Amino acid sequence: MRIKIDIPDVPLDPIFPHRFMRRLFLGERPSAYTKFSLIESMIRIIEHASFEYMQGKYVSENLWMDEDRRFINLHAHLYASSCFENCIGDVHRTICHVNSIRGRQTIFPEARNILPRSLPIYKASLRDQIRDLRRLIQHKEDRILVGEIVEGEAFMANLTGPEILTSDNNTLKILDRIELGAHSIRCATLSQALIQLRECADVLVIHEYDSP
Repeated sequence: MRIKIDIPDVPLDPIFPHRFMRRLFLGERPSAYTKFSLIESMIRIIEHASFEYMQGKYVSENLWMDEDRRFINLHAHLYASSCFENCIGDVHRTICHVNSIRGRQTIFPEARNILPRSLPIYKASLRDQIRDLRRLIQHKEDRILVGEIVEGEAFMANLTGPEILTSDNNTLKILDRIELGAHSIRCATLSQALIQLRECADVLVIHEYDSP
């Protein structure tokens, strides 16, 4: 069986990095502390989510694409799983921040005007998919702690995907999604959610720190 990794990249650049210099030397920040805390919390979570996602990608590529491998590196497999689980949890938290910013008109009345008008992360279907997977990850851990996991039951997220028969009668497995039990999310979908959330963070920060 041959393996193909299909995990799109996401940016790892700091979001509007010179805001730290302006805060450090000029003391600048959004005037309302509630607004400041929302923006800064969102940034730290989405940047961590991006890092965990790319770590999961790098580890998976090294694990599966090593042509000289003679055995599965269990440590790398477990580490990649943890990275993707952390990413999914952080993406859910960041979506909650965006929803709060868009919905709290008394704190951020201009948010709906400056944020992108139409993004897939605003849709209930994607939000629910990420939320349900994150809940399942937490629920599995709770069941592990009380000894309810049964033989053969999946208890951590795994990178998986379809298998296809190639023209030379070999099997090609495409690792393109993260799965736990009956729930899964394609890496392409997760990467797009990360990119869209980073776009929201960029817009908010630039508006707050670069507005005249």
